[in-house]
Amino acid sequence: MESITKIIANLERSVNDLQRDNDGMKQALLNVSTNVEALNRKVNMLEGTLATKVGITHVQQLIKQYEEDSQNG
Repeated sequence: MESITKIIANLERSVNDLQRDNDGMKQALLNVSTNVEALNRKVNMLEGTLATKVGITHVQQLIKQYEEDSQNG
């Protein structure tokens, strides 16, 4: 049978291991959060670029339609 001292030492090691795991998980979560924020900024930038492209395409279509209407009548 293990001595009380060994049991306490094992428990302390287990607690320390759990604390390290907890700290590691916190760091991993922070890294994921940082990456998600960066990805969100990129998505927002792409949405803005896409909206600009859609606007330009719409204006080009209006100009083309205007030119066709002018030529036809």
